[in-house]
Amino acid sequence: MSDALVREQVPERQREDDRRHEQRREYLQSLRQHAETEHASYEQIHESHVWTGGDDDFFGRAALEYGLRFTSMQADWATWAIEQLDRRKSP
Repeated sequence: MSDALVREQVPERQREDDRRHEQRREYLQSLRQHAETEHASYEQIHESHVWTGGDDDFFGRAALEYGLRFTSMQADWATWAIEQLDRRKSP
């Protein structure tokens, strides 16, 4: 393979790597955004409901708490994954 051909392929490979990195980053950002949107919705439910302490409230609150914790974890994980992805790209 000639040196000129190798030099042409390196930028092409770099562009392809950059494109893949950006696709992966956008996907992770969409996961984070979805989790943050869901979390805000659950927070709104939590703040707008009058919790009386009955059985229905207890189990409803337990399910809501699960959703709050799960979406918080999803958003935190996506943030971590984006940071790790970006570190892999840095020289």
